[in-house]
Amino acid sequence: PNQQIVPGARWAMEQLGRRLFLVGSDYIFSRAAHLIMRDLIEASAGEIVGERYLPLGGQDFAAIIDAIRHAQPDVVLNTINGDSNRALFQALREAGLQNLPVVSFSIAETEMLVFGGHHLTHHYAIWSYFQSVSRPENQRFVAAFQRRFGEERVVSDPVEAAYTGVHLWAQAVREERADEPVRINQAILRQSWNAPSAIYSIDTMTRHTWKMVRVGCVRSDGQFDIVFSSSVPLRPSPWPFYRSRDAWQSLLTRAGIGTLASASHGKGEQ
Repeated sequence: PNQQIVPGARWAMEQLGRRLFLVGSDYIFSRAAHLIMRDLIEASAGEIVGERYLPLGGQDFAAIIDAIRHAQPDVVLNTINGDSNRALFQALREAGLQNLPVVSFSIAETEMLVFGGHHLTHHYAIWSYFQSVSRPENQRFVAAFQRRFGEERVVSDPVEAAYTGVHLWAQAVREERADEPVRINQAILRQSWNAPSAIYSIDTMTRHTWKMVRVGCVRSDGQFDIVFSSSVPLRPSPWPFYRSRDAWQSLLTRAGIGTLASASHGKGEQ
C-alpha cells in the first residue's frame, strides 16, 4: 500500500482535487485498498463523494456512471481489476465523461491499449515502473525484450517485476552454488539488483521489495509520460503502521473482507 495505494491517492488529492469517487471490483483487494484510501482521504481533509463496487468480470456500469454523474467528483480512483476495466472506460466515454480525471491502480501499458484506457484524456496510473522510465538499464531491457518478442510488444510493471524476480533468484543461486529452496529462501534476503526501474532490494522483515513510486499520464499511444517519481525506492509496508495488526484484522473482519494475508496478496502482485 505505501508503494502504490497511499502515494497514488495522496497525489490525486494534491494534483486533481479533493472530491473523490472510489470504484472497485467486489473482492478483497479493492475493499482493503479503499479502507486505506478512506483513512488517508479523511485525514487529509478530502471527501469521498461516492464508493461503488462491481462483481469481478462485471460489465454493467450504468448505475455506477449515474452515481458518478450525480456526485460530480474531481477524480475517480479506480481499483477495478480485469476485463471490467474495458466496460468502465467505454461507459465513461459514452456518458461524455472522458475528460473526468481517472487514476487507475491495475492498468498498465498493455491494458491501456487493449481496454481503450488511452481514450480518456486525463487518465493516470500508479506503478513502480513504466516502459518510458529514462534509465540506461531500462533502455537495454526494452530493446532486448522487443528483439525477442516483437517490436510491437510493450513492457509493463508486472513484466519488469517478473524479470527482476528471476534475476534476484539467480543471484541467490549463484551465491549459494545450489538451488535447494531452503537455502535460497534465506539467501534471497541478502539480494539487491540494479533493475530497469531502480535498484531493488529484498526487505528482510516483509520479503517484499523496496520499490519506486511513479505516476504516469497515459498518452494516445498507450504509453505513459511520467509526471511524478519518488526520489528513492520506498521500503515496503504491507499494512500501514497507524493501526496494529490486530486492529487491522478486526477492521477487515467487521467489514467482511477477509484476513491480512489474503488482503496483502489479493491483487496477485508483489
